[in-house]
Parts: sequence; C-alpha cells; structure tokens
Amino acid sequence: MSRHYLLFTLILCHCQSWEGFDKPASSKSDAAMGTCTGPIASVMVTSGGTNFTTVPTITANGSRTGATFSALLTATSVASLTLTAGGSGFAGAVFGGSVNFTGGGGTGASASATASYQIISYTVNMPGSGYQNGGPYPVPVMGSGTLAQANITVTGGGISTATVFAAGSGYTGVPTVNLASVPPGTGVGGMVTANLGNGTINSLTLGSAGSGYTSPPTVTITGGGGTGATATANLTATSLASASVVSGGTGYGTDTTVSITGGGGSGATATVQISGCP
Repeated sequence: MSRHYLLFTLILCHCQSWEGFDKPASSKSDAAMGTCTGPIASVMVTSGGTNFTTVPTITANGSRTGATFSALLTATSVASLTLTAGGSGFAGAVFGGSVNFTGGGGTGASASATASYQIISYTVNMPGSGYQNGGPYPVPVMGSGTLAQANITVTGGGISTATVFAAGSGYTGVPTVNLASVPPGTGVGGMVTANLGNGTINSLTLGSAGSGYTSPPTVTITGGGGTGATATANLTATSLASASVVSGGTGYGTDTTVSITGGGGSGATATVQISGCP
C-alpha cells in the first residue's frame, strides 16, 4: 500500500513540475522587468578633444528627445574675426565708430574697423583761373576706389560747381579730383575735394587677443553713422572643458549615448547620468 502511495506522489509531483516548465517562474514581462528611464540629470566630459574654436553641439542619442546642453571651452584667447555683414550708411572718410566685445567669459579683446565709401558730394575749395567757361565737364576721380566721376562747371574762368556724376565705390581715403581734364587744360589753381559717405565696413583688425574666453564673445560694431555691420569672433584652438544640462528631457534610458559635433574640433566625448537610475 505504501509503495503504491509513494509512486502516485512521485508521478503527481513530476506532473506539477512539468506544468511549471511550460510556464517558467523566472520569466517576467517587460513591464515587470522594468527599464530605468527618466530625465538626464548631468553630463560629464570624459575627453576634451582638440582644436575647438567655437562651442560644439552636444546631443543625447536615445529613443527620447528634449534634452539640451550647454558647454564651455578651456579658457583661451580671440584668434581672429569674421565680418558677416558690412552694413551701410557709414560716414566718411574714416570710420568713427567702435568694435566691442562682450561675454564669453574673458576680457581684453579689442579690434578696429575699416570702411569703404562712395562719393556723395564735392566741395570746391579753390576755383582757380584760366579754365574754359561751360560744362558740366566730366572728370575722373583718382584713388583707392573705382568708377567715380565728377561733373565740373566753370564760370568766369574758375570752377563754380562740382557735382556727382558717378558715386563709384571702394574708397578708403579721400580721392583726388583730376582737374587737368577740364578743357582746354590750361586752367590752374583749382581744387575740388570729394566727400565720402554711404560706407560699408570692409575689414576688421584684431588689436588685442584678450584672455580667459570659454566661449566666443559677442562682437558689436557701433557708431560711425551706419547700421547693420556684424561680425563673429573665432577663438584660438582649445579643448572642451565642461558641459551642463539645460533641459533634461524625459524618458531617457541608461543606454543613452552622447554625440559632440561642430565647433571646429574633434575627439571630445561625454557621458550622461539619468535621474534616479544607478
């Protein structure tokens, strides 16, 4: 009797065990298993890379979006300036405004600007004598620019008026009005000065590189009677020093990776920590 009971018990246990094999106790749904997700809490630069002249873009790579970052470069100086727009309306003959640097974490950078102009009017300084009455006589304007021409009128043997026939462009200094071409070419003593205006900034010269810049400073060009001139500062090549989270986004997993692109450099790497995750 006991022998039969023991055999029945073994068979019953075996069946229960086999039923359990069909549905393993160790198997869990994805929901049960869980994946730790959340906003990005922090970012750490693990390698600064090299040759960054502007702040690179940091991107979190994952199934979620919304995270944004800021970055700082290892302190450096301003290497050069890039003129992005020359503006218009600057008064001649020399740029009277200023180039200013703000932000970027550093100090001491300075620069100057040079403008090129058109001829907007003429002033008769001395009428001279012996010129043939009449006009307007077209005369060329000599100087650093091109294509300017004046119309000269002569009254009583002297130059009475000078007006703009062609404004030309590209003048960086006061040009000379060539009165030798006023007929019959025997007049003497006349002097006409060109007045420059409607200028545009055509170059920037870095005076001092400054120091301590961790991001490119903002460059502003002000004064001088004109508007619309813009420029950017380029830093001396350096490495990425640090990064911080601006917005953590939502739903990022612990497998989130980071890409660092742009800025002119390479080799920078970083990792992120997900809030509430190990």
